[in-house]
Amino acid sequence: PIKLEVKYIKDWHDPLDNPQITIFTQSGNKNPANAAFLKIRYYNKENIPKAHHGLDLFATVGTNVYACVDGIIAYIQYQKGYGNIIALKVTGKSLDILRSKKNINYELPYKSDDGTKEVASLNSFNEQCDIYYLFYAHLSEILVEQDIEVKAGDIIARTGVSGIVGGTCGPHLHFEIRDKYGNKVNPGYYIKYKRLRLNDDENIPKDILLSDKEYETQETTSKTRYKAER
Repeated sequence: PIKLEVKYIKDWHDPLDNPQITIFTQSGNKNPANAAFLKIRYYNKENIPKAHHGLDLFATVGTNVYACVDGIIAYIQYQKGYGNIIALKVTGKSLDILRSKKNINYELPYKSDDGTKEVASLNSFNEQCDIYYLFYAHLSEILVEQDIEVKAGDIIARTGVSGIVGGTCGPHLHFEIRDKYGNKVNPGYYIKYKRLRLNDDENIPKDILLSDKEYETQETTSKTRYKAER
C-alpha cells in the first residue's frame, strides 16, 4: 500500500483564544453594542460623537495575542487612543486565507441605545486589495520586532489597556482589518466571536452564544477599573 504523508498546517488563529465581544463599557455599564464596528458612537458624559472602527474582544490584562495568519510585522507604535499597537501586513496566500474566513451571513446584530448601528465597512474598503493589515491595539507587552516574519498562531503580544485615558472596566483587544489605503472592514465578518442573546436572537447558534460562566467572568471583571499603563 502507498503510505501517504499527511501534514497538518495551521494557517489561521483567532487574535485571541475563545474570542468574545466585550459586554461592559469603560465605565462598567452593560452595553455590548459599544464594542461593535460603528460608524459613530456617542462617547463619555459630554455625549461627544466618536468613531469606533474595530471590534473589541474581551481580554483580561496579560492575555495572549496571536498572529491570525502568516505575515510581516509592518510597524509597532504608540498611538493616541490606541496605546501600544502592532500592524501585521498580510499578502499572497495568507491574504487568500484571510479572505476565505469571511462569513457573508454575518448579520450586523448591534444597535446602540443612541440609535447608531453596526456597519459592514467604511470608506469603500477594497476587498480586492493586494495588501491587508491586521491592527492590534491597547497592548501591554509586545513580543515581536518590526519587519520580522511571523506565523499563524505565534504569540505576538499581551493584552492591556494602554491608550485608554482614565482606564476601563472592560479590558479588551481592539482589533481592526484594513486595506492598504487605510479603509476598514468590520472584523465581525471574519472573527467568529461569542456574544449575548439579543432581543431578536431566538435562533442564535449555540456555538456563538456566551455561556453563563463566560458572562460571569466579564461581569466580575467589570467591577474593577484597570488603569492605563501609559
